[in-house]
Amino acid sequence: MLGNLISKSGCLKNLMTVMRKINPSIMLVSEVEENNNSPTFAYRFIEALFYCTALLDSLAEGMAQDKKNRMEIESVIYQEGIHSIVAAEGYERVTRSVPISVWRAFFARFGLVELELSTASVICVSSLLNC
Repeated sequence: MLGNLISKSGCLKNLMTVMRKINPSIMLVSEVEENNNSPTFAYRFIEALFYCTALLDSLAEGMAQDKKNRMEIESVIYQEGIHSIVAAEGYERVTRSVPISVWRAFFARFGLVELELSTASVICVSSLLNC
């Protein structure tokens, strides 16, 4: 996750320098659209509350509450992220997300151009996901 590098700006810049040297034709970025990077606990908590509620609601739609896998996802994966967002400070807070506008500005500094997927690409991906 690029979001884990937000607090380590040197690492993020180094990664982008390497990416520019590789010069890929296409780079797909998938990040959480959330703003839990605020230094203010109250703002971070409210953002985390909305985000975690959405995560848990989507999990509840797909898995019964008594399923072992669901309990593991909630207690292991989600617990770590929630703890990092709400309870950790400084470099201990590794889970960070920013709005897409921040990523757009960051990538633009490195000369990356955002393009929309063509209709044909969207249809192709949709059909692959439905398999």
